[in-house]
This record gives sequence, C-alpha cells and structure tokens, in this order.
Amino acid sequence: MLNSATIFLIILAMLTAYLIGVILIPYLKRLHFGQHERLEGPNSHLAKEGTPTFGGFIFLLPFFGFTLAYTIWLAVSEKYLSRDFLVTLFVILLTAALGFLDDYVKVRKDKEGLSPKQKTQYLVAIFSLYALYFVTVSEQASWGLGLAIPGLGWLAFNSWLGKIIFALFIVFYLYCCSNAVNITDGVDGLCASVTVIVLLGIEALLATLSAKLSANLVAVKWPLGLIHLYQFATLLLVASLIGFLMHNKYPAKVFMGDLGSLSLGTTVAIFLLQFGWAFAFLAMGMIYWVEILSVLIQVTYFRKTGGKRIFKMTPIHHHFELSNWSERKIVFVFSLVTLIGVVIAYSLWR
Repeated sequence: MLNSATIFLIILAMLTAYLIGVILIPYLKRLHFGQHERLEGPNSHLAKEGTPTFGGFIFLLPFFGFTLAYTIWLAVSEKYLSRDFLVTLFVILLTAALGFLDDYVKVRKDKEGLSPKQKTQYLVAIFSLYALYFVTVSEQASWGLGLAIPGLGWLAFNSWLGKIIFALFIVFYLYCCSNAVNITDGVDGLCASVTVIVLLGIEALLATLSAKLSANLVAVKWPLGLIHLYQFATLLLVASLIGFLMHNKYPAKVFMGDLGSLSLGTTVAIFLLQFGWAFAFLAMGMIYWVEILSVLIQVTYFRKTGGKRIFKMTPIHHHFELSNWSERKIVFVFSLVTLIGVVIAYSLWR
C-alpha cells in the first residue's frame, strides 16, 4: 500500500495541516472566535479565555482533501471505488457539521452551546441512518455482518433479527464513542495525542488483516482495495493531527473544538466497526472510557449522596490538574496508558 507517492501525500498532509493553522489561527482571532472558559473550571484554564476554537478545520481539511484525491486516483487507476468508504466520509462530515454548529453557538450566542438534548437527537438521527444503511444495502452487508470476538471468532448478525440487534448496537456504539472522545478534549494536546496512538493501532490491525487476507486466513473476504483505502485514510489523519498538534500542544494556540473531537470519535469508531473490531475500542480507547465514566460516576454519586464528590472535578483530567499535575504530564501519562491499551487490543484482535 505504501509507496513513494502515498508517503509523499502523507507528509504533504502534515505540512498542509501545519500551514492551515498558521493562516487560520490569526483569522479566527480577528473574528473573535475564542473559547469561553467556565468559571467553575480549573483556575489555570482562565488564562485560556479567548483562545481560538474551530481548530478541527486544521486537520479535517487536509484529511478530507487528500483522502478524496486518493479515492479518485484509486477509482481511475485501479478501477476500485467503495460505496461504504464514501458513506463513512459523509457520516464523519455530518458529525463535524454538528460540532461546528455547537462551537459557533458557544462563541456567538450561548457559551453552553447546543443543549445535550439537541446534540443527542442530531447524533442519534445520523447514526440511525448509517446503521440502517450498514445492515441493509452496504457492501459489508453482502460480505457478512459481524464482530470479531477474541477467543470466539466471528460473531455473525446476518439474520433479520441479527440485523436489527446489530443496527441498535451500531447506534449505541457510535453515540458512546463520539461522546467519549469529545469529553477527552479538555487539556492542551490531549485528545489529539491519544487519538494519534489509537489510529496507529488501527493501522497495525489493518496491515495485519491485509497480510492475512492475502494468505486466505480470514472468514470475511474484504477487498484489498477497501483495506488500502482505510490504511491510507488512517495515516493521513495521523499526519494531519501531528500538523495540528504543532499548534495545539501546551500552551495551545488553538483548540479543535467539538468540530474536531466529535468527528474524531466518529472516525475512530467507524474505522473499527467496518472490520468487526468494535470491541477493540474498549482497550484502544481506554482513556476515552475512563474520561466519560468518571463523569457518570461523579454525577451519580453527587446525586445519591446529596452533594458529595469522588473526584475533585470531572472529566478526570481536571481531577489530575487540581492534584497539581501539569498539562504536559497528563498528556504523557494518558498517552502511555493509551499505548498500553493499543498493544493489548492488537494482541487480541490481530
């Protein structure tokens, strides 16, 4: 899959993301598209007031641009075009649009953004339509729907009842994953750093799957062209995120916003789902789940005990901030935990 041309495009995507940031950040400042920090948040975050948001554009533009260019090239040169892959890109675009709208409302109308109910309705609608497509007329439906379970093999969902159950699972899975990644975006460089490591884990799984497919060692016969598309898209997103991190590392000059974090969560979730690795997200995205579970535990305990707290503040990265961890230390430790989760997932699902 990798050759001089694709390697050049991957490097170009990273440089393009960096240059987009150089151009976009001053423009966002002139438009006063700055983030409003919560007064109840860590005191150190008050200094971030006014830092531009909408930084998701920095990595999404090169990701979509170069991915579509490669898709067109593959269609022309190899006569291969995947409808499923194009639908995946469209779903990512729709969640990015929701994130953009939420960010815009935050900086222009209400610092709270869209209500949780509004965001939930929008996401459930998008993911329901995608699930309906996936279990009925997708290319994957013709190859075989299912999930890879370590130790058990391929769990198929090809009956009508199985398809209904699988569709409901897809909606729940995508909703949880997109929100878990979204919540992780609260410390300079954290969400992007963790997601780069997760994406590299997905790339390793795809490379192994490609080798197994060539050796006729897998139950589902995915086209090699589809695997190559996802491999290239994964590496493009990694490169684009690295370009973004040059602006988002501590002290951040720009934040990705919900525009970036919601679309990243959807991307990682669908890339894993396409090849039956949905449960691998539990290990790979260990930090995402710790973040969102810390919020659920805190809220539940607070309500049950009449105002008592387990953590100093949630999501849990704020707890560590209030425990005098620097943002750099949080990013390093959380990234290390993610790497451990990725190694575990790869060893189980390879």
